[in-house]
Amino acid sequence: MFKILTSAIIIFTSCVNNNSQKQESIELENLITESYSFTDTIQFRKVDIGYENLILQGPLKKEYKGNESDIISTGCENWFLKENDLKGLLLNMRIVEPVEWNSICYNYPCYYVGEVANEIKKYKLIINAGSYVELRSENETLYFVLEKESGKFLIPCNCCE
Repeated sequence: MFKILTSAIIIFTSCVNNNSQKQESIELENLITESYSFTDTIQFRKVDIGYENLILQGPLKKEYKGNESDIISTGCENWFLKENDLKGLLLNMRIVEPVEWNSICYNYPCYYVGEVANEIKKYKLIINAGSYVELRSENETLYFVLEKESGKFLIPCNCCE
């Protein structure tokens, strides 16, 4: 994927008009950011994630956002979740307020996105490689952090203590 994108960037760059190089450079930066926002879809069975009987609904998509060097330097290209990693995922995580989440967790450029639901609530599920999980609905966003080493994540959520 990265080699194909690099070729496209080289072709695009060679077509840049000198008179509008600054504008084209901004557009190129946007192209690069958008180009690395790609997904890999994984289908899991319905799994209870360990909070309020929330069950995974449908596929879980791995997404990347950022540039190639960020993705490679953080180890994102080698980070994968398995179905067993999702079972009871939130049981060992601590729910925190947004301010605390923002102060102790690194925001990695790779994450999984899916949906979870129970009989009453439905959330967008975001699992970041930096040891945190977000549950988002129209009414609320919940943050869960894991502050210790785990094979499920790339780094614990214990920054800046």
